[in-house]
Amino acid sequence: MKHNYSIDFYQDKIHLHLNENLFGPSPKVMNELNLWRREDVFHYPPNDDAYLKNEVAQYWNLPPESIFTGNGGVSILRRMGNILPTSGYYFTPTWDYYKHLIEMRKGTLQALPFINNGKEFLYPTFPPISQEKANFIIICSPNNPTGQRVPRDYLEKLLEEYPNTYIIVDEVYEDFTPTDSLVPLVLKYRNLCLIRSFSKFYALAGLRIGVGLAHPDLVNQLRPYRQPFGLPLPIQKAAIIALKDDSHNQLIQSTLKASKETLLEFIRSQNIPLKPYHTDTHFLLMETQHNRSDLWKELLLKEGFAVKSCHWEGQKSYIRVTIPPMDILLKFCQALKNCLSSIT
Repeated sequence: MKHNYSIDFYQDKIHLHLNENLFGPSPKVMNELNLWRREDVFHYPPNDDAYLKNEVAQYWNLPPESIFTGNGGVSILRRMGNILPTSGYYFTPTWDYYKHLIEMRKGTLQALPFINNGKEFLYPTFPPISQEKANFIIICSPNNPTGQRVPRDYLEKLLEEYPNTYIIVDEVYEDFTPTDSLVPLVLKYRNLCLIRSFSKFYALAGLRIGVGLAHPDLVNQLRPYRQPFGLPLPIQKAAIIALKDDSHNQLIQSTLKASKETLLEFIRSQNIPLKPYHTDTHFLLMETQHNRSDLWKELLLKEGFAVKSCHWEGQKSYIRVTIPPMDILLKFCQALKNCLSSIT
């Protein structure tokens, strides 16, 4: 029987498959959204997102000219895609939209595989390719779905050794464990483009707020491809409130850490036949025994939880699970236990 796993199908399930932040946004953000005025609704927003650009630039100690904005990280990537050559490379396994984007432009994207050592996915041996072939490279760090970050010194070496190659680093998961962001390097390297989003750590996926960071010369190349209208001003304000709410953001990091440790200990102590990999973000990739990721997905759906089943050529099968707040996590742990009789 073939199932239709549409959003409607999942509406009565707990979403652990979309990398949403189930800890939720800052209460201060919700207060701001309650202040929408009539004119915020019937007027078109300004097309330059000046408030968001200026505030983000100040927060990251960059000039506003190095910032461009869009509807989520996807629109930042699509805008950058307008100036990319038709062939490039990306570190895999990763989010399949990167390849989809390039193929929509009739281009090709070749894989540079991470190295699976059984505990985490390590970055490819340097240099990953010859300079002559490297038109652009797309890297997600921390990576979806494997969870690990690519070390900053490795990425900086890429920027140094490939000065004529666009290096696009998707940092939408960076703020869950903020240690190695390339933001301080934006003005140093003209070939670097960073993608940031308020959908993941800041739990504003429904507001679609994306930010690109690059050298002003690169941002100028992208100006012809900007959207005709920007983000509504209340949404821009909500983004900055989320960015600057240190107490809430620290709470998210500490409670996420507690949930992750609880889940890992439960899997170990209860002999759940799943092998977790190291993660630097808010989801966990787990290898299944005997390539049973699809079975795990089906069984957990019956328990009320949607998880992501992952398969890659030449690899084993995995499930990817968003780590939820403790009250949901305890129910999920029980669901894992309930599945055991059908798995073993």
